[in-house]
Amino acid sequence: MVSRDEALSLLRENSEDSVFEHSLAVSVKAKSIAGKTRENGYDVDVNFVEIAAILHDIGRSKTHGIRHGIEGAEIILKLLGDEKLAGVCERHIGAGITKSEAKALGLPEKDYLPETLEEKIIAHTDNLTFGTETVSIDKVTEKFEKRLGRDHPSVKRILELNNFIENLLSTTKQEAKTIEGFGKEVMEKDVLNKIKWDKQLNPKDFSIRYIDRTSGPLKQVKYTDIEINGDFMKIDDSMIPMHRIREIRYGDKVVWNKRRV
Repeated sequence: MVSRDEALSLLRENSEDSVFEHSLAVSVKAKSIAGKTRENGYDVDVNFVEIAAILHDIGRSKTHGIRHGIEGAEIILKLLGDEKLAGVCERHIGAGITKSEAKALGLPEKDYLPETLEEKIIAHTDNLTFGTETVSIDKVTEKFEKRLGRDHPSVKRILELNNFIENLLSTTKQEAKTIEGFGKEVMEKDVLNKIKWDKQLNPKDFSIRYIDRTSGPLKQVKYTDIEINGDFMKIDDSMIPMHRIREIRYGDKVVWNKRRV
């Protein structure tokens, strides 16, 4: 793969100043997101993200229209022969373009949806970058709603991509794996017993929020401070019915809440 300096040189030769500055801003931000994602335990190629983000808009040397992704892929394949970099160019627009949308737009009929984690990070960062300025997701959706309409599926995909990336940044891979492990547990008692008996879990990492009839608002207790007794949890000398439990947390992440059942 080309180096950062080679990518910048190639972009400089094939873009106007505004595109160059935008691409550089996307690259810096995308590299930061990729780095934080990797620190959280996810498998992401930070170097590839940086290089690909530099080159994602190279197709704007041909057009600033919807075809700039395809044009960019053709340039990359012609000059570098790199299919992975070309894929980023093709699939970075918005949160991707479906096959049916491509047909309606007059593009070659296939899906242009970001596939790899690296592609998703670049597409997301590009969405949040207006020129060289980083904007909020609300600004992004507002722009696409004005262009495509509030109910266009692209708007929903952009929000879903934003939530996906934000989740990677706020949750480690181990936390995500632990939380996912509670997906099949329906009742409070099932979750509490899983924490107790699953050898891969540390009860010290969990806490319970429940309704306390005497204090009103939700009260929180460490899992290690309770004792399971039938359909009750014993806290000191009090017996609390399990149906009063509203949330069970792993660190600051909710793994079970009453609204799920």
